[in-house]
Amino acid sequence: MTEFLQFTLGGISFGMIYAAIGLSLVLIWRGTRILNYSQGAMAMLTTYIALTVITRTGSYWVGFFTALAAGLVLGALIERLVIRPVENKPPLNAVVVTIGLLVFLEGIAGIFYGGQYRSFPTAFSVTGLHAGSVPLGISRNDLFVAAAVLAAALALAALFRYTSAGLSSPPITAAVNPSTKIESMLDG
Repeated sequence: MTEFLQFTLGGISFGMIYAAIGLSLVLIWRGTRILNYSQGAMAMLTTYIALTVITRTGSYWVGFFTALAAGLVLGALIERLVIRPVENKPPLNAVVVTIGLLVFLEGIAGIFYGGQYRSFPTAFSVTGLHAGSVPLGISRNDLFVAAAVLAAALALAALFRYTSAGLSSPPITAAVNPSTKIESMLDG
């Protein structure tokens, strides 16, 4: 029973990371109808930026917020300069462009950061938590990751369901509120 609990909680922790990646893919797909193959490379590059900041400042949180800002700027630049020009073109154009961007970003990261593996510092302890004498198979850092992903998902759902920016975006609104899709089908 203890192993079941450990694997279940550990699986939920890892699953939250996959959920964040899936959420980003769906969000971009619903907003642009383009599958951005370079999203992983964009995440890698902002992670390297965070690692550089953490190494130089010694502060996880400065690196964390720098990575968020870098991701925002990188995403906006790529959307304006790379994605938008191919948005209403044949679908293969977007595939080629985003794969090219993937190779470019991986090359840039290789030039600046090298090809060796690096460990990333954690925000909180990775020592396993216990319920009495029973090890749970998760750490404080796992709880932080799960809470951060859950908070981001809920914030995005609220943004697209209750704000004018979200409500004015039909593809995303249909993803968040399926009744909108049905209403638009009945109107048309």
